[in-house]
Amino acid sequence: MSSDFKKRCLRKLVADKKPEFLLLQESKLEVVDRFIMQRIWFDADFEFAVVQAEGASGGAITIWKNNVFKFEEVISRKKFILIRGNISGNFPCVILNVYAPNNYIERRDVWNEIKARKIRFNMPWVLGGDFNEIKSTGERSGCSRVDRGIRDFQEFINCMEVIDLPMVGRKFTWSNVQEENIQSRIDRFLVPQERLDKFSVFQWGLPRITSNHCPIMLSDASKDWGPKPFRFINAWFSNPKCEQIIKEVWENGSCYRWAGVRIMQKLREVKEKVKIWNSSDFCNIVTKMDDLKKKLHQFGLLAEQRCLNGGEMVLTNRFKKVVPSLVGETQAAFLGERQILDGILIANEVIDSWKKSGSLVVAEDGFLG
Repeated sequence: MSSDFKKRCLRKLVADKKPEFLLLQESKLEVVDRFIMQRIWFDADFEFAVVQAEGASGGAITIWKNNVFKFEEVISRKKFILIRGNISGNFPCVILNVYAPNNYIERRDVWNEIKARKIRFNMPWVLGGDFNEIKSTGERSGCSRVDRGIRDFQEFINCMEVIDLPMVGRKFTWSNVQEENIQSRIDRFLVPQERLDKFSVFQWGLPRITSNHCPIMLSDASKDWGPKPFRFINAWFSNPKCEQIIKEVWENGSCYRWAGVRIMQKLREVKEKVKIWNSSDFCNIVTKMDDLKKKLHQFGLLAEQRCLNGGEMVLTNRFKKVVPSLVGETQAAFLGERQILDGILIANEVIDSWKKSGSLVVAEDGFLG
């Protein structure tokens, strides 16, 4: 998260998946405030807890939706963030964001501190993050023996009374992204049986794009993710016809209702016109971009089976550089973090500010100010 490039990729992922909780490790941010979090999260109703980075390393962030989790206590330590509260009013629990040390002796100290907290908070725990350890030899390429660190981690999981769910979508979560192809499953969620008794929970390994770790998503299989957001592609502006289409829709709209409804209607029309133009005249760049992402993910899965050859490594590195730059920061309704149907809310904010100040409100970096 130390670069704008990584923030942009994270913002796209969060806008797409719309999680109820977000657990980040190695943020590398020494200063974290609500403004920075708003550039990542997808709505205004959230809270967050932070462990600040030390220099250019470390740091962790936990973000959650206020209407889903009512927190009662937050404990931030160097290697974990603990939030205690209630999910949806009927599941009191602890959510733990872990960023474990590389050294197994230091990791053992972290395990012992967490286990001591478990005695104090005698309720279900959900743990997630970078544990920097594997649970069995099959979780690391080329690993053939169970060492002390693995045994410590196995004992820690048993003491915490949690279950390590199988991961769907990929075998490993971390790669050194080198030709020698060292890979491990060191990132995961650990879930209490009480949660599994109520929901069909799955753990998904998502495509890795900007980091040597892949994102992990814990989700209820029955959850309705809602409509897919409209993405505005930077490359569209390389063609003069795109600007022409937007201008024509904006100037020739026939809706005569109040300003907020007119803006919403125009945004809808722009969306439909641009999608048709993209498909018919612009070689359907959205589909091509999705194909690039799929190829990048396929190379990642292939690397779990064998070392990538020179050509495959070159293509992988090129895809990583190209794919994130294709989708603009101006997502959805041409305002970052907004979906197309949020136009009515944007209009209300603009009009209300006009009434109060008598001046134009400028939208900078996708935020009304």
